[in-house]
Amino acid sequence: MCCLNQEVNQITVLKIGEKKSITVSAKEQQNTPPANNTNNTNTSNNSGNSAAAAAPKMLTPNPGWYALTPARAPGMRLDVAYSGASSEDPVWIYGANSTPAQSWYLFPYGNSFGHYILIAGTNMETSMVLDVQYGGTESGTPVWLYEANGTPAQEWIFLDAGDGY
Repeated sequence: MCCLNQEVNQITVLKIGEKKSITVSAKEQQNTPPANNTNNTNTSNNSGNSAAAAAPKMLTPNPGWYALTPARAPGMRLDVAYSGASSEDPVWIYGANSTPAQSWYLFPYGNSFGHYILIAGTNMETSMVLDVQYGGTESGTPVWLYEANGTPAQEWIFLDAGDGY
């Protein structure tokens, strides 16, 4: 498999029920973890270390329910539009409201270290997951719900993005 490391967007992950948060970037596919990976959710940034700024640390959050919020819009959450529960329902950011449409289960996935699928809280019976529409890799490609199918368009990794900008 080829490695495609195009950043899609930076978001902050808030573990529901805890007061921890991490800022992350979604990526398409990466076969091996970076040499500087970590197994915690520490978001400290090594200021003055240009190597750390150039190569963010891969984070491996524990499986569980999370709310995802844009780093630049802390009052918003990643949300399944209109609480949809079907394949191809759009995903957007929306004001925080603590509904299942804003709950995502991070589930370790595949044979690659640190890869996750994000299962939508709106329809656990059919396992709708966060998916890059048509497997796109261009800036501005929408994301939506789609039935889990094991493609790289549904795999996400989490990186320490420092201050989130």
